[in-house]
Amino acid sequence: MSENENKEKQGYRSKSGVIRYEIQGGGYEISRDAFTYTRTRIGASTYVPKHILAIILLNPIRNLRWNTDGHDEILLSCASGTVLIMPASKTTIITWPKESHILKVSISQDEDFGQDALEIASRIGDVAGGILMFSSKQFLNVSELIFDELQEDASAGERYLKLLYSIILYLFAHNAMSARSFSSAQAGLSSYACRQIESYLKENFRSQLTVPEMAAMLNMSAGHFSMCFRESFGLTPYQYLIRLRLDEAENWLMETDMSISKIAALLKFSSQSHLTTALKKYRELTPGEVRRRGKRRDSGGVQH
Repeated sequence: MSENENKEKQGYRSKSGVIRYEIQGGGYEISRDAFTYTRTRIGASTYVPKHILAIILLNPIRNLRWNTDGHDEILLSCASGTVLIMPASKTTIITWPKESHILKVSISQDEDFGQDALEIASRIGDVAGGILMFSSKQFLNVSELIFDELQEDASAGERYLKLLYSIILYLFAHNAMSARSFSSAQAGLSSYACRQIESYLKENFRSQLTVPEMAAMLNMSAGHFSMCFRESFGLTPYQYLIRLRLDEAENWLMETDMSISKIAALLKFSSQSHLTTALKKYRELTPGEVRRRGKRRDSGGVQH
């Protein structure tokens, strides 16, 4: 958190070490040991972590922006279960486009978890001014267990929380080896072309779109466009389009009572089964699991 946000916090520490904060502007935090659950505020937050910091996104976020130590700003849409790992002792600014639920994990190289932490530090050290990013349903599952434990105002769960820390650190290290990294250098499409096609897709992803139509926007052949797009974004145009649609589907499933079939039709999936298959393939979730997670968060999330 930035220095200004720290000044705006009002909180208390319980006997078990759980710290609860109310943050001006609607934010909220529960902190214990290496874990901090946060309901973010809309707008920019500045992070200068003492140790490597992992942020797990507990809901999908479109148009998330960040930059580290003055490098070029990165703009992405992220699925729930996405993990951002940022370097220690460097300034990272994240701009939250909406109120979001996240779990922060501080990664220190202590004697119990040194090897996993060392692997993460080694991987992030190879990234010039960037952030590691990866995602998995596993992070959502473990995050739910951690969140439940943070809600308990008791010291009896200290050993359990330490076990969860070792599990999530192992998952971080395992995923960090093949993680996508972001830095100021970007190949493939030009920065201008990237902004053009991103804007076009984000405005029109609810419509029927084809690769030739996308390529025509940039006066490129479909084959050359697909190759450059993948080099720039790390995804095929179809995968990027599906990700935008699944982000919207997750939001609607969590925040509305709209039927799965209607959501599928509005987002141009060929059928309810197509939406269900895509969620399982790309997010390792079913529509029912997404909907239950939203209801659970709303009913048992933050307790004042």
